[in-house]
Amino acid sequence: TLSRTPVTDWCKNEEIFTRIFAVKSAEELVVMSRYYFLIAKKILINTVESRMDGLMRHLFREILFNVVNPHELFAEKLKKAARGLGYTNNMLERILISRCEIDMHLIREYYENTFHLSLNDDIGCDTYGYHRKFLTALSQKIGFKENQNYDLKGVKEI
Repeated sequence: TLSRTPVTDWCKNEEIFTRIFAVKSAEELVVMSRYYFLIAKKILINTVESRMDGLMRHLFREILFNVVNPHELFAEKLKKAARGLGYTNNMLERILISRCEIDMHLIREYYENTFHLSLNDDIGCDTYGYHRKFLTALSQKIGFKENQNYDLKGVKEI
């Protein structure tokens, strides 16, 4: 049924949309997002946001952002996690640790261009001491390089 359904009707039928997101791989979702743009002249994420509501909108939006624009998704999540009074410690750490060797430089660049703030300054607002040094070091990481000497001054052995 999906192959016979016009692309512009995908968002009109929640069942079709659910089938697409449940069965397709990340690479296929990227291709489908581009295909949707070529045919419908609309960005699929915007269509999801305008046509869906509640948990389904949140779920589909997160999936699409994660496969199409992961650095934007994680920059937004970092902003929420490091937002002023009482940051969300677990979320901040999980994002920095999981993305530091993948695309942290893209996340940091998007963060600073979008929010006009330094990611390190936002992280430093609510963190102190070695915890701050560790998190800001992760946010500055471009990728792991073998045989590189890392400066570990001030880091105590556990």
